Amino acid sequence: MSLNNLKKACSNIQILKKYAIDCLVQLNTDKTHDRRYDLMPDAGCGNGGHTSMFAKHFEEIIGFDKSQEQINMANKKNGHDGIQYVVADENRMPASENTVDLIWSFFSIQYMNVETFVTECKRVLKPMGCALLTGFNILDITLTLSKINEGDSGMLAFAKYLKKAIDWSGTHSTTEYEVYSRLPNVF
Repeated sequence: MSLNNLKKACSNIQILKKYAIDCLVQLNTDKTHDRRYDLMPDAGCGNGGHTSMFAKHFEEIIGFDKSQEQINMANKKNGHDGIQYVVADENRMPASENTVDLIWSFFSIQYMNVETFVTECKRVLKPMGCALLTGFNILDITLTLSKINEGDSGMLAFAKYLKKAIDWSGTHSTTEYEVYSRLPNVF
């Protein structure tokens, strides 16, 4: 998959949402007829604009963000039955162990400690759960790295992981489906 194709996919949030739900269906074949899942945290939910679009797919959604102001806006603008917004961060995700079907994080991972966040994802995800994380592309990271210190966020670690993926995609000409089907739990 080329970098341009990845940018196009990320620009259409509905495509990513459909992809996330399709992955859950593939991972949970017993849920094929009942497409309502138990729990989805939205990590770094901001004002909840993307959180609420998942309401019909989950019994419970927890949008969390470090900013009380963002959580206040989410409650005001995007409140919905089954969704709660709380102040929290990647150090302790607001979910119990082995209870989460999908972790959604849209352009928030660059503000997190990636290693801590991945550890928390492993703790809360069900065996057939998955995480869909989006962030800046390698060009965006390269342009901002000079302004970021090692302790500021997980940006440097995230850049390392993205660079590997971009290097790999530059030497392979597979379809998006092939790439995704090889890595069903990591996006």
